[in-house]
Amino acid sequence: MSSEIELDDLSSPPKQEDESLSGGVTPPKDDQVVTVWAWVSSILLLTLEWIGEPTTPLEAFLALHTGILLIAIALAIVFNVPSAPVTTPSTDQVAQGHPLLAPLSGACILIAFLSYNTTSVGSLAFLLFLGSATVGLWGLWR
Repeated sequence: MSSEIELDDLSSPPKQEDESLSGGVTPPKDDQVVTVWAWVSSILLLTLEWIGEPTTPLEAFLALHTGILLIAIALAIVFNVPSAPVTTPSTDQVAQGHPLLAPLSGACILIAFLSYNTTSVGSLAFLLFLGSATVGLWGLWR
C-alpha cells in the first residue's frame, strides 16, 4: 500500500507574490515593523513618566522609581531590536543572557541607592532598598 504525500521544501525562501496581484503595494518587512513598534513603545514609556505632578512625598517616591524602571525597559526595547539580518552565532561568542538583564539590573542598583538615601517615606524606602538591591546584585552576578 503506497500513499503519496507531497512535502513542501522549507530550505528555500518563500515565493514572493506578483506585485500586480497584490495591487503594487508591498507589505513592510518584519524588521521594519518591529523597529517601529520598539520606538513607539519606548517613546510611550518615556512620556508616561512626565504625565502628572506628585503632591505627596509617597507619590514623588513611587513616581521616581517607576520612571527609572520605565526608562530601563524603554532602553532595553530599543537596544535589542535587530537592525541587521540575524546571523548564526559562532562558537567564539559568549552566551548572552536575557535582553532585560543588564538594563533592569542597573536600574535596580540605582533604585536601591536612591531608596537607601530616602527618609521621607519611612520604612517603605528600606523595604524597596532590600528588594531592588537583591534583584540588582543577582543580575550583576548572573
